[in-house]
Amino acid sequence: MHFAEELLRLCDVHKLNSKWIERQQKGLRQFRNSMGALGIGGAENSRYLELLKSASQAGLSSDDASHLAAMPELTQMAPAVHISETKQLPLTHCLKATQASMYLLPFHKLESSLRSAAWADSEAHSLRREWLHRLTLLKERATGQLLSMKSEAFIESGNKLWSKHKHWPDLQETLQSELVIESEKRSSEAERLHLILSLTHLESVIDESE
Repeated sequence: MHFAEELLRLCDVHKLNSKWIERQQKGLRQFRNSMGALGIGGAENSRYLELLKSASQAGLSSDDASHLAAMPELTQMAPAVHISETKQLPLTHCLKATQASMYLLPFHKLESSLRSAAWADSEAHSLRREWLHRLTLLKERATGQLLSMKSEAFIESGNKLWSKHKHWPDLQETLQSELVIESEKRSSEAERLHLILSLTHLESVIDESE
């Protein structure tokens, strides 16, 4: 559902037919099968290996275990699919760039915070919807920036591109922090403001790196 949600923000729905899907499946499958050897983002790769081990121990076949373990990564890859299609670039190349951007920038953590129950009230929901849309576009732009550097060393390219920005330390702090809003522990309003500030820092880093 997450993959479909982001895809619909980026793609013309009339193009998402069965033939279009078939064109993407091969690249997604190759990416899934290579994840254990990619080593992009130590933490993310470790999570994949842990899920793979757990699924195998639970009795799943090697193919099913690999598919399940790769699912958290694959759900984030709609921007890669869109860039590959529109720019006519190899899908696997775009997938690796998106994975690197997800490792270097706190997309997942910020999105998880936006999807927390504290944003479910009517006043906050419109703001949440707007920022979820922006995050998808920012993820695609970050991926495009890495691809434009003409190097497959995406982690190194991202560090070189974004680390000089004044808000880079703030984003690294966000990566290491717990941002999920828990209104019973802290002021919901204060948490929301803190999250919006982190989102604007991310937007600034990507905007000013183009």
